[in-house]
Amino acid sequence: RREGVPAVSSATGYVTESPTWRDLLLVLAAIDESSDSSVVRSALATSLGGKTARELSALDSNTEDWRLVIERLNEARRDWIAYGVATAVMRLANDWGARRRMAGYADGERRLTDFRHSLSLPSCSPTSHLTHNTSHALHLTRPATCPAPTARSL
Repeated sequence: RREGVPAVSSATGYVTESPTWRDLLLVLAAIDESSDSSVVRSALATSLGGKTARELSALDSNTEDWRLVIERLNEARRDWIAYGVATAVMRLANDWGARRRMAGYADGERRLTDFRHSLSLPSCSPTSHLTHNTSHALHLTRPATCPAPTARSL
Protein backbone atom coordinates (compact mmCIF):
# COMPACT_ATOMS: atom_id res chain seq x y z
CA ARG A 1 0.00 0.00 0.00
CA ARG A 2 2.82 2.37 0.86
CA GLU A 3 4.00 2.18 -2.74
CA GLY A 4 0.48 2.77 -4.03
CA VAL A 5 -0.15 -0.89 -4.89
CA PRO A 6 -2.77 -2.47 -2.66
CA ALA A 7 -1.84 -5.95 -1.49
CA VAL A 8 -5.36 -7.28 -1.36
CA SER A 9 -8.14 -5.31 -2.96
CA SER A 10 -10.88 -5.64 -5.47
CA ALA A 11 -13.05 -3.34 -7.48
CA THR A 12 -15.16 -2.89 -4.35
CA GLY A 13 -12.27 -2.16 -1.95
CA TYR A 14 -10.07 -3.95 0.52
CA VAL A 15 -10.87 -7.42 1.82
CA THR A 16 -11.47 -5.93 5.29
CA GLU A 17 -14.40 -4.02 3.78
CA SER A 18 -15.95 -7.09 2.15
CA PRO A 19 -19.07 -9.02 3.13
CA THR A 20 -16.87 -12.10 3.51
CA TRP A 21 -14.75 -10.35 6.14
CA ARG A 22 -17.89 -9.35 8.05
CA ASP A 23 -19.23 -12.92 7.80
CA LEU A 24 -15.94 -14.34 9.03
CA LEU A 25 -15.96 -12.05 12.07
CA LEU A 26 -19.50 -13.20 12.88
CA VAL A 27 -18.42 -16.84 12.68
CA LEU A 28 -15.40 -16.14 14.89
CA ALA A 29 -17.69 -14.47 17.41
CA ALA A 30 -19.96 -17.54 17.40
CA ILE A 31 -16.99 -19.84 17.97
CA ASP A 32 -15.94 -17.64 20.86
CA GLU A 33 -19.46 -17.11 22.26
CA SER A 34 -21.38 -20.30 21.44
CA SER A 35 -23.53 -19.86 24.54
CA ASP A 36 -25.03 -16.65 23.09
CA SER A 37 -27.83 -17.78 20.76
CA SER A 38 -28.11 -14.40 19.00
CA VAL A 39 -24.39 -14.46 18.14
CA VAL A 40 -24.68 -18.06 16.89
CA ARG A 41 -27.77 -17.23 14.81
CA SER A 42 -25.99 -14.24 13.26
CA ALA A 43 -23.12 -16.52 12.22
CA LEU A 44 -25.46 -19.18 10.85
CA ALA A 45 -27.20 -16.53 8.70
CA THR A 46 -23.95 -15.59 6.91
CA SER A 47 -22.62 -16.90 3.61
CA LEU A 48 -20.38 -19.17 5.70
CA GLY A 49 -23.21 -20.51 7.88
CA GLY A 50 -25.66 -20.74 5.00
CA LYS A 51 -28.89 -20.97 6.99
CA THR A 52 -32.08 -19.38 5.72
CA ALA A 53 -34.60 -17.65 7.97
CA ARG A 54 -36.81 -20.73 7.71
CA GLU A 55 -33.95 -23.03 8.73
CA LEU A 56 -33.05 -20.77 11.65
CA SER A 57 -36.67 -20.79 12.77
CA ALA A 58 -36.73 -24.59 12.58
CA LEU A 59 -33.79 -24.71 14.97
CA ASP A 60 -36.08 -23.19 17.63
CA SER A 61 -38.14 -26.36 17.76
CA ASN A 62 -35.36 -28.88 17.21
CA THR A 63 -33.20 -28.99 20.30
CA GLU A 64 -31.11 -31.86 18.93
CA ASP A 65 -30.10 -29.90 15.81
CA TRP A 66 -29.33 -26.83 17.95
CA ARG A 67 -27.21 -28.99 20.28
CA LEU A 68 -25.25 -30.27 17.26
CA VAL A 69 -24.60 -26.71 16.05
CA ILE A 70 -23.30 -25.73 19.49
CA GLU A 71 -21.19 -28.88 19.75
CA ARG A 72 -19.63 -28.12 16.36
CA LEU A 73 -18.84 -24.54 17.40
CA ASN A 74 -17.29 -25.83 20.62
CA GLU A 75 -15.18 -28.23 18.57
CA ALA A 76 -14.09 -25.28 16.41
CA ARG A 77 -13.13 -23.45 19.58
CA ARG A 78 -10.94 -26.38 20.65
CA ASP A 79 -9.36 -26.39 17.16
CA TRP A 80 -8.80 -22.62 17.48
CA ILE A 81 -6.90 -23.08 20.75
CA ALA A 82 -4.95 -26.15 19.61
CA TYR A 83 -4.19 -25.33 15.96
CA GLY A 84 -5.04 -21.69 15.37
CA VAL A 85 -7.93 -19.80 13.94
CA ALA A 86 -7.28 -20.59 10.27
CA THR A 87 -7.49 -24.33 10.89
CA ALA A 88 -10.61 -23.95 13.05
CA VAL A 89 -12.38 -21.82 10.46
CA MET A 90 -11.37 -23.99 7.50
CA ARG A 91 -12.60 -27.16 9.22
CA LEU A 92 -15.87 -25.48 10.17
CA ALA A 93 -16.28 -24.05 6.66
CA ASN A 94 -15.75 -27.53 5.21
CA ASP A 95 -18.31 -29.05 7.57
CA TRP A 96 -20.83 -26.33 6.76
CA GLY A 97 -20.23 -26.55 2.98
CA ALA A 98 -19.35 -22.85 3.00
CA ARG A 99 -16.87 -22.79 0.14
CA ARG A 100 -19.20 -24.67 -2.19
CA ARG A 101 -22.04 -22.32 -1.25
CA MET A 102 -19.92 -19.19 -1.70
CA ALA A 103 -18.76 -20.44 -5.09
CA GLY A 104 -22.43 -20.54 -6.15
CA TYR A 105 -22.88 -16.78 -5.71
CA ALA A 106 -22.59 -14.51 -8.75
CA ASP A 107 -19.44 -13.07 -7.15
CA GLY A 108 -18.37 -16.46 -5.82
CA GLU A 109 -14.80 -16.27 -7.04
CA ARG A 110 -14.34 -12.92 -5.27
CA ARG A 111 -15.91 -14.26 -2.05
CA LEU A 112 -13.63 -17.31 -2.04
CA THR A 113 -10.59 -15.14 -2.68
CA ASP A 114 -11.61 -12.75 0.10
CA PHE A 115 -12.15 -15.72 2.42
CA ARG A 116 -8.66 -17.09 1.70
CA HIS A 117 -7.07 -13.66 2.04
CA SER A 118 -8.93 -12.91 5.28
CA LEU A 119 -7.32 -15.93 6.88
CA SER A 120 -3.85 -15.07 5.64
CA LEU A 121 -3.37 -11.30 5.84
CA PRO A 122 -0.52 -10.70 8.28
CA SER A 123 -1.58 -7.34 9.74
CA CYS A 124 -5.32 -7.15 9.21
CA SER A 125 -6.55 -10.69 9.43
CA PRO A 126 -8.95 -11.83 12.11
CA THR A 127 -6.16 -14.17 13.22
CA SER A 128 -3.91 -11.23 14.11
CA HIS A 129 -6.64 -9.73 16.30
CA LEU A 130 -6.95 -12.67 18.66
CA THR A 131 -5.47 -12.86 22.07
CA HIS A 132 -5.44 -15.73 24.50
CA ASN A 133 -6.12 -14.96 28.13
CA THR A 134 -6.23 -17.62 30.81
CA SER A 135 -9.18 -16.05 32.63
CA HIS A 136 -11.20 -15.46 29.44
CA ALA A 137 -10.24 -18.01 26.81
CA LEU A 138 -10.38 -15.96 23.60
CA HIS A 139 -11.15 -12.38 22.70
CA LEU A 140 -11.70 -10.59 19.41
CA THR A 141 -10.14 -7.17 19.26
CA ARG A 142 -10.19 -4.62 16.48
CA PRO A 143 -7.01 -2.57 16.15
CA ALA A 144 -7.49 0.95 14.84
CA THR A 145 -5.55 0.09 11.68
CA CYS A 146 -8.17 -2.46 10.62
CA PRO A 147 -11.55 -1.55 12.07
CA ALA A 148 -14.10 -4.27 11.52
CA PRO A 149 -17.63 -4.96 12.70
CA THR A 150 -18.46 -7.54 15.33
CA ALA A 151 -21.60 -9.58 15.83
CA ARG A 152 -22.94 -7.02 18.28
CA SER A 153 -22.31 -3.99 16.06
CA LEU A 154 -24.13 -5.26 12.97
